[in-house]
Amino acid sequence: MRWGTDLIGTWTTPDGSVIVLLTIDQHTTEILGIHAAKRATRWETLAPVRQAVRRCFGGIDAQIAAGVELRDDNGSQYISEGFQDEIAVLGLRSSLAFIRTPTATVASNVPSEPSKSGCCR
Repeated sequence: MRWGTDLIGTWTTPDGSVIVLLTIDQHTTEILGIHAAKRATRWETLAPVRQAVRRCFGGIDAQIAAGVELRDDNGSQYISEGFQDEIAVLGLRSSLAFIRTPTATVASNVPSEPSKSGCCR
């Protein structure tokens, strides 16, 4: 199983510039976690990943998501020690996308309509 996680900047009238962070199942394109923030810190980038783990495995625990590959880009938030340590504790295996290949993470894989699969496993 492979998930992808990435972020994109956008503009909202009430808040100005915001960052939207996603984690998707790269097989079904189901959105497993979504989070918005003013800044994309390493802790904010973990929010949609934790949502995905809770949704698919029922909670947060050491090695609960063992066997899931997490594809992300080489952004400073994703390669930070804090991010890498947290996903390792959850059991996720880090898989960095090749530099300058945005289609390898999330942005090009988000569906125009929600998935009806309802299951992450």
